[in-house]
Amino acid sequence: MAVANLHAKQDNHAERIALFALDAIKAANATLIDETEPSRGNVNIRVGFHTGPVVANVVGTKNPRCQLEQDLLAFVTHTIFP
Repeated sequence: MAVANLHAKQDNHAERIALFALDAIKAANATLIDETEPSRGNVNIRVGFHTGPVVANVVGTKNPRCQLEQDLLAFVTHTIFP
């Protein structure tokens, strides 16, 4: 997951995240699934965009980590990856 326009206002945040997504797809497509067996092909990824408000918080006490939440992420997490 990547986020733009979160820390400081960026008038071109949609363009920046789109260019990042294209670069990520190109990098994944250039990465072999198994270097010892190139016939298995390359990594493929899908990207999506969401605009709107998000909430960040810290989760956990023994191993704290940052969590970024928004409505679409919750929807995708519970419907596509149950």
